[in-house]
Amino acid sequence: MTVALAAAGFPEDALTAAAPAPIRTLALFDRLSRKYLAWKAGGDSDEFDGAVRAPDKVSPELANWYSSYKLHLSPSDIASIRRRFEEAMLRPGDGDFQVMSYIADLTIHRMFRHMRAGGPRIVSIGESCLPRTLSTKWGFKPSRLMGEPTMPFDLAVHAGRAVLKHLQGDFAAYLDMAGVAYREDLRYPVNEADGVFWNHEVGPEWAQDGFRKFTERYRRRVAAFREATQAESCLFFFYSENAHRPDLVAALAEAISALRGGRPATLFAVNGAHPAFDESEQVVAGVTTRVLLTPRPYPEFIWFQPAHFSSAAGHIWERLLVGRLTELVDAA
Repeated sequence: MTVALAAAGFPEDALTAAAPAPIRTLALFDRLSRKYLAWKAGGDSDEFDGAVRAPDKVSPELANWYSSYKLHLSPSDIASIRRRFEEAMLRPGDGDFQVMSYIADLTIHRMFRHMRAGGPRIVSIGESCLPRTLSTKWGFKPSRLMGEPTMPFDLAVHAGRAVLKHLQGDFAAYLDMAGVAYREDLRYPVNEADGVFWNHEVGPEWAQDGFRKFTERYRRRVAAFREATQAESCLFFFYSENAHRPDLVAALAEAISALRGGRPATLFAVNGAHPAFDESEQVVAGVTTRVLLTPRPYPEFIWFQPAHFSSAAGHIWERLLVGRLTELVDAA
């Protein structure tokens, strides 16, 4: 798989940036987890109190658990990850080892980032949930449990043109319900003219009373977005799997500059389905704009499928994005 990624033009630093040797990973995990638990003392409840429970066995679903439900780790989480990783180290050739390598690497990175003070406010600007998901699960962005509010582009699909429209218009038309309809076949609201799919508002209750519940939620999310974008330091994260459009990226940077009154900001624009690897950086209207073009790790790859993102190739691909995001966060 690494050979295939190299043939696709992946840079050498990305191919070698996955989890380090298992013994070193375990030692780093132990050292960081002790510091993390001391730092976190007196924080949130140790146990997740939701209806969903962790899988009993090592599997891609376990990777999904530690990527979403347990973003703020408890002592029992850390003990479980350590035990399972140590057991998997005895069988380095099987699937459990890869899954636990992903989970251990993810956990180490998240603990480190959570303990590190400061850094820019990270704001997703679509097109999908990836910017919020990836930056949260790797620890760059606080989770909702830790007090970070959800924003309009976090949990929905917005075509690039819709993102640009609402940035340029300061969301004035975002809740113009004339274009919003509830799709019975999809079971969620859409604005097909703008290319917006609110695929996390599932069920007919979101369309009741003239979309009252829906509009109340998104008014809060728009307000949270406006507040976040005025932070002293702000990094905007855009992800697309449509054809790369340099003109759209430049227009997004200009809209960000206008939103912030010309104050500096960073835009990280990633295309995750480009034919070949490429990256560039320039300053557009005072916004440092890093563009990363990358092929899929393999043709069938779906970034949010646990079996895909916890695979060896998926791990390397995520690590590529994480590495570039680290550079931008640390430089902001």
